[in-house]
Amino acid sequence: MRIFLSSCLLILLLVTVGSCKKRCQDPSNPECENYNPCYGKAPVTASMIMDQSLSAFWFEEDFYETGDTLFPLLFSYIRFRNNASNTQATWILGKDTVIGQQVERHFKSLPYGAYPVTLIVKGSADSSCFPKDDGIDTITKYVYTIPICQLNVFGTFKVLFDGQTDSTLVRIKAKKQNNLLDSCVETNLIELTNYDGKGSVRWDYSYFSFNHLYAGDPIKDNNLLQVHTSIDTKKNMITVSGEGGWFIKGTRFKGRRISN
Repeated sequence: MRIFLSSCLLILLLVTVGSCKKRCQDPSNPECENYNPCYGKAPVTASMIMDQSLSAFWFEEDFYETGDTLFPLLFSYIRFRNNASNTQATWILGKDTVIGQQVERHFKSLPYGAYPVTLIVKGSADSSCFPKDDGIDTITKYVYTIPICQLNVFGTFKVLFDGQTDSTLVRIKAKKQNNLLDSCVETNLIELTNYDGKGSVRWDYSYFSFNHLYAGDPIKDNNLLQVHTSIDTKKNMITVSGEGGWFIKGTRFKGRRISN
């Protein structure tokens, strides 16, 4: 009887182990029936990242945000980075050819338009998994230079300030002080209207990118206002949030842009 029970237990164990092997579904595990030696691998593929510099000449530290659209002012730099691991990078920037994992270019005073940037990467091809891969790939993207008024951070915004129940308008535009023309001027001076929720109007320095603006004079440690925008694709609108610096500390608002 004991021998019979032991035999049954052994058979049950073998069946259990066998079924576990059949249920193994991990393409990266050589012990599994669906093992794929090419799982997780990829052919040599070019991939670049564009970072826009937010620094002006008076800042000691560089600030970057990912983006390909800018207004060509004093601090309009783009840093191009090779995002394909274990590859060598060659960049074609206009008439220049540069070798390196990253390169930076200045776009000051260029006419508005689209400027191509080409990245060529070379790496070790895995012929067993990708027979057609020659270890070389190329990608071309564009840097777009646009008028300052087309940046997301400039325009008229309908916002709600913290602690208030009614929405109001905040206006941010590039405009030199005492300039009577109601149009954007290509400058890093800006006019802020109702930036504090109290109807105040102020001219000040700023540095900005497509989606971020910092108002105030850094030399005087005057961090007045930070503005951040983003595109809500579901609602097809540009949303905005703002936060005051030490001058209007505690002031915050959120809303959307209604015009540029």
